[in-house]
Amino acid sequence: MKKIGYIVVALVMLLLGFFQSYKFACDGGSKLALPIDEVNAEENIHKGEDVSESTEIIVGDRVETVEKSNVSNSTVGYFQVLTSNLPIYDNRSGELEQVGTLTKGQVYPITGDYGNWHKIQFDNYYGYVYKENTAPATAEYLQNLGKDCKPTSDSFKAAKDLVVYDNSSGQLKAFGTIDKGQTYSIVSDYGKWWRILFAGRIGYVSKSSAFIDNFTEDDNAFMLTENASLSVIKDGKQIRVATLMAENIFERIEDYGNWHKVKYGSEVGYIWKAATKPATSEYKNNEIIGTLFTLIDSPVYASTKDTSPAAMVEGAQRVSIIKEVDANWYEIELAGRNLFIEAENVMDLNNVTFETENHPHMKTIREYLIDAPFTYDNQDTKENETIESANYLLQDKIRFNDYNGGIPIEYSNGIDWTKGPGIADEQQRSFLRQLHGLFFINDLSEAYSITEDKKYIEKGYGYIHDWMINNPYHKPKHNMAWHDEGTARRLSTLVNFFDVGKSILTDKQKLELFEIMVFHANLLADDDFYSENTNHGMFQDEGLIVFSKYFYDKKVLNDYYKLAVNRLDAYFESLISEDGVHLEHSPSYHQTIGGSLRAYGDILNAFDDIEMANKFYSKYNNMAKYATHVIKPDGTWPLIADTYAKDQPRTMMWPDDANYQYSVTKGKSGEMPTETNAVFPDAGYAVFRDQWTNPEEGAYVFFTAAYHTNYHKHSDDLSLWIYHDGEDIITEAAPYSYTLSDPVTQYAYSSFGHNTLIVDNEGLPRVDGKYESTYLQDYNIDDENHPNATGVNKRYEGVTHTRNLAYNKVQQAIQVNDTISSDENHNYKLLWHLAPGIVPVINTNTNEVTLKKDNVTLMVVNFESDDSLKLSSVYGDQDKLFKSWTFEYDYKNTETVKRDVHTIIVDIDGSESNVQTTFKFNSK
Repeated sequence: MKKIGYIVVALVMLLLGFFQSYKFACDGGSKLALPIDEVNAEENIHKGEDVSESTEIIVGDRVETVEKSNVSNSTVGYFQVLTSNLPIYDNRSGELEQVGTLTKGQVYPITGDYGNWHKIQFDNYYGYVYKENTAPATAEYLQNLGKDCKPTSDSFKAAKDLVVYDNSSGQLKAFGTIDKGQTYSIVSDYGKWWRILFAGRIGYVSKSSAFIDNFTEDDNAFMLTENASLSVIKDGKQIRVATLMAENIFERIEDYGNWHKVKYGSEVGYIWKAATKPATSEYKNNEIIGTLFTLIDSPVYASTKDTSPAAMVEGAQRVSIIKEVDANWYEIELAGRNLFIEAENVMDLNNVTFETENHPHMKTIREYLIDAPFTYDNQDTKENETIESANYLLQDKIRFNDYNGGIPIEYSNGIDWTKGPGIADEQQRSFLRQLHGLFFINDLSEAYSITEDKKYIEKGYGYIHDWMINNPYHKPKHNMAWHDEGTARRLSTLVNFFDVGKSILTDKQKLELFEIMVFHANLLADDDFYSENTNHGMFQDEGLIVFSKYFYDKKVLNDYYKLAVNRLDAYFESLISEDGVHLEHSPSYHQTIGGSLRAYGDILNAFDDIEMANKFYSKYNNMAKYATHVIKPDGTWPLIADTYAKDQPRTMMWPDDANYQYSVTKGKSGEMPTETNAVFPDAGYAVFRDQWTNPEEGAYVFFTAAYHTNYHKHSDDLSLWIYHDGEDIITEAAPYSYTLSDPVTQYAYSSFGHNTLIVDNEGLPRVDGKYESTYLQDYNIDDENHPNATGVNKRYEGVTHTRNLAYNKVQQAIQVNDTISSDENHNYKLLWHLAPGIVPVINTNTNEVTLKKDNVTLMVVNFESDDSLKLSSVYGDQDKLFKSWTFEYDYKNTETVKRDVHTIIVDIDGSESNVQTTFKFNSK
């Protein structure tokens, strides 16, 4: 009917002289390039009325009247658009309706003049464009004019604002849009594209959002022309529950504009009409006898003999049972079609059982992955403290040790899942990670295990149920509800709670918990949700192992175990360097990952996965050397990247490595290492010290030239940390929080918070993907008393910074040679951050700085250069741009606090510059 209507309209317009035909060969230029992202047009619709002898058009806040006698239909040349998304209007109804837009900078042919308006070709009628936002132009560079182009009688409907592309240059360039809901004539088919005539030019639109609707109200079925999602609507949002496969026919119950409505259990599902074509089929009226719950993403087939699925049902979904075929298959109904699903992939909700008694794996799971996740931190919590925390929970109070000074937070009016009361803005993200991770539920689980008082389980279920109601995946109260790592940790918490409370929870409650756990596992297994090659991804795999091994009786869940182990193997291969360093830039995360390797080795060994366990043990042991050398003489870490002041090395991490035990205990146990210099060239670190003999005394230098991943990266390229005789001297800001939008946090990870280069008063972005641009170029540790290392940073555009670090242990001096090169002149600044309490005394005549603490000289620093250099210092927030802070941990109030410190600034102008800095220790 639509086609006939347009033909009639076209004939009428021809009779009136308002319609022009377009004849052409119309190839539209060279081979079509790959598609690029489409840009949504701005909505800017104005209305107007048609009058007998004139036309009134509303423009902005004024009405213009155009005399019809001044309107011309002749071609008057070309115009260029001067503004973004210039609206095209259709005036056939007597009112202006926006139908598309033109692109700024593009040129178009004019088919007629209409007073203050250009008349242009649009579909098979005229569009109108306001002249004020255009300028006269020529067609000199237009290669896609469609003067001889004739549209066919076929048309498509725009499912959204469609970008129209020019391909005449061999590359796709946007030159307009067609508004959502508009019908537009097709010139020809071009694979995944429709070729059209748009504003007198040949263009291309993607078929994915421009489809031909050939369906009538009488059509009761459709065939998929491509794979398409079957979605249901929850809280106004589309939720995919299955994918229907191409070439398969399904029944529809109603036409719904751009969608087919289909039957999905007791709900209505929706299929995108553009992915289908009309079909006919006879369907049975089935008697539904029950409901299945999918344990994993499950293929469904037209018969039990087929190997190609007709659809794929998502994990954690319910489907209707027609009958149980045999022990291996169920017949189900999906979108009006009878299909078959494998019995091992589903659970019959009429017959729910869990094999939880005399569990063969729970002791192993709890020992290695729940009670002591990676660093044995849970084992440090005393029993009475756990009971105390659980009792607070019974009173609707939750204690977060790291927040609110450890004082329980009152939730008598219910939990606010959007923010923590009294928690600083910069700490909200970290706080909500713990809240939504439901870490506190473990206290209730442990309290029940100790006391066998069921009130702890009943209260725990109440908290979990409240979280579930308020935080469905499609509409959570806060996005931290489904944080990648928090989701994984919550799954382990839920498994632990399920096991501990299995004798108290009702069957309905257990099923509810199981269903949400299956959803968690399905999400964690999804490649789109998975944080590949990060420690967050590692926690996701840990959650899958806990879940799959606990519900071992559901055989198909072992697929999650296999997936998790394979992903862990790939992660450890990619994120642990050949020289045994975790590549997420932080000593504290090196410890975390080392502990996780050992835990995974232990648990895989317990599951008789011996080969992979030994592989993990080998990597774990190889990480001990860096862990040994990165610890400062005082037994703490340099606060590199996301290593916080509260993070501490743990003696139990490498208990069998004698050198590590010596380092972490400050010589109280273990065996003294023989090497004082350690370089990790693959990871990009060098650590030099003068001796191991006298703990807490002597010198220590840490040098970083590393950028491997975006996780936990700071703009600390070629930074140094210097310690001497019990004192940090040259330090860094250290991290402040994980709230990256917070200005103080931004300072903490910026170049301005580290001992590095600033170019033209601008630092480097925290991350930019230039992983190969910062690296350790060379080193030499053959002479024990004269180690050196050279790092390179090429992340600045057009600027190369090379830093050589040489430590003369005989003279107790560290020399840093900075070479900065560029083809253009720049202002360069080198920053040196001083530890709290250290005051610089600057002699601008000799370019010498004396560093004092409590009037005692700790170090003398000399600066030399072939160019003129200026020395200055800043303190706290005295300077608008160059702040000077460090971040310490307040153990009393359990929070990270900002502290003002001094920073030395070395200022130099030029293109090729060299600065030699000598740090001379002054023994106390």
